Amino acid sequence: MKKDISASKMATCLLGIGLMLSGYGCTDSNYDLSNIDTTVGIGGDSLAIPVSSTEDIKLDDILELDNSDLISTEANGDYVFKKEGDAVTPARPQIDEIVVINQQISNNDLMIDVTASHARRHKAPVKHAPGATAPITVEGVVTKFSYESDRQKDVKDLLEADIDADLNISVTFSSELKRVVNSFKTMTLQMPAYMTFDNLTTTPAHAAFDGHNIVFNNVSTASNISIKAKLKKLHFGKAAAAGNKLVFDKTKQKVEIEGQVKAKVVFDDINAVSADASQCYIRTRMTMDKITVTGAQGMFYPSIELSDLGEVTINSVPGFLTDDDVKINLYNPMIDLNIDNNMNVEGKVDGVITAYDDKGRVMATVDVPTMTVMPSTADGVNTTTRLRICKNDSYNPDNRQLVIVPSLSDLMTRIPKKLTFKADVKANSDRVSTMKLGNRTHYCIAPSYSVLAPLAFDKGAQIVYRDTLDGWHDDIDDYELTSGAYLKLTAKISNSVPANLAVTAYAIDADKKEVSQDRIMVEVRNTVKGSADGTTPVTSPMDIRIYEKTKGALKTIDGLVLKVEAAAGTGNDAIVGKTINANTQTLKVSDIVIKLYGRVVADLN
Repeated sequence: MKKDISASKMATCLLGIGLMLSGYGCTDSNYDLSNIDTTVGIGGDSLAIPVSSTEDIKLDDILELDNSDLISTEANGDYVFKKEGDAVTPARPQIDEIVVINQQISNNDLMIDVTASHARRHKAPVKHAPGATAPITVEGVVTKFSYESDRQKDVKDLLEADIDADLNISVTFSSELKRVVNSFKTMTLQMPAYMTFDNLTTTPAHAAFDGHNIVFNNVSTASNISIKAKLKKLHFGKAAAAGNKLVFDKTKQKVEIEGQVKAKVVFDDINAVSADASQCYIRTRMTMDKITVTGAQGMFYPSIELSDLGEVTINSVPGFLTDDDVKINLYNPMIDLNIDNNMNVEGKVDGVITAYDDKGRVMATVDVPTMTVMPSTADGVNTTTRLRICKNDSYNPDNRQLVIVPSLSDLMTRIPKKLTFKADVKANSDRVSTMKLGNRTHYCIAPSYSVLAPLAFDKGAQIVYRDTLDGWHDDIDDYELTSGAYLKLTAKISNSVPANLAVTAYAIDADKKEVSQDRIMVEVRNTVKGSADGTTPVTSPMDIRIYEKTKGALKTIDGLVLKVEAAAGTGNDAIVGKTINANTQTLKVSDIVIKLYGRVVADLN
């Protein structure tokens, strides 16, 4: 027996369809359906079931994050992509000590002429004739030396060098000189002006020292003189007197040193006029260890072995980001890069970020322009360069150094399995730096980076939410629509989400297979407009219709598969730059009416 029916099961099922479609897949069973009038009277060719409205439905009730290690909600409810990069082995650059090998030291005796004629013959600069009461001054070069270093491939130029070298000078007086001159009023040894000495000790101990000149007063010729000192600095920028040279040859990449030590004595007391002048001399002998440069101020290009800035591996992605129709054109994805540097050399970094899928295939690459890594302080206090590689400058509350890469969102059009950051790191050799040299310097350049991207759309972006509403078969397998009959749901939807929502649906059978549109057609009319500011709700009409195109097809369905595309749009009215929020952005369905056009027939035999 067949009869027209208006059963509570059928009405509840239809209302469930309407609520689920208008709620975009929210399967929360807490909605109160007790106010639905399930007593349906039959009259005419249509039947309307009015329903009031839903409460505000938060996005948090709709979008499941599925324990994702990529996307999460901030304390304020904003959805963000956030992922720390894997640990990176730091670079430990160094510049070898510069060792300047002793090439040649030649020592010369300073002849002391005690007769005017002998002085003129040997060109000794005696200022006054013997017997005169005015002081006599004799001066000349007593030591010449030259040094040269090995090639220094990591040094471009030098301005000043810290040195560790022992200097020893001994001064003796010939026997004839001792007989003729008992003492000198002053004796001065003049070192090259580009050298700075420290820890000077002398015998006798009463020498004065101004950094370059060693001056003895009332020097007895009866005793020898001993001088010991540490060579502490070489000043490449100082003007050198004739016979002195200190340069870093940029072509040879070598340190070249030439120098002279001058002696000057002043005396006025001569015991024997008839002295043998050829045997009156001061003998100076200088020795100096190899010169080791332990630190320097200059321009350097040490090798920085930091080609890999690390990678980000993504293991779990929510379903609404994995659909084939997803296009994640984010408004402003960001990669925060921190680089710790305790070396007083400025760095230059550029590189390529590559996105890979789960099969290791390249999905996208983005070139990163040259970035500057700050040097440490001159005394080696670490600095951290805080860079933000981003699509635009719309977000920088922590005052990072922005590096604008307009194509950055290409890396996330589809969620990759892995992101890698390959870099080319070089020292800025045009900047003057202060460096310690050698293998005990402990320089370290350590990068770390993270991905940060608020879920805010740019033009053309969309995410896709799918849900299956099933388990209807046992309730409706006795029903069918009469010829030409269909179900219609109308409602008003208030949307404060900053995205336009396009809903489509299709029926599935008990085997979860799609029922073709020529059997059961589900038609959704109108797009739900998004909120331009992510706060003010916009209300749009919704019209959903279900047609039984083939007689008896209704009783074969077990539910519907819903697809909701949340999209920014592409035109001038596209909604861009507004972060999607789990707590403050909602959907609300009001003025819900389910209407049956035609009749429902139940076979109760």
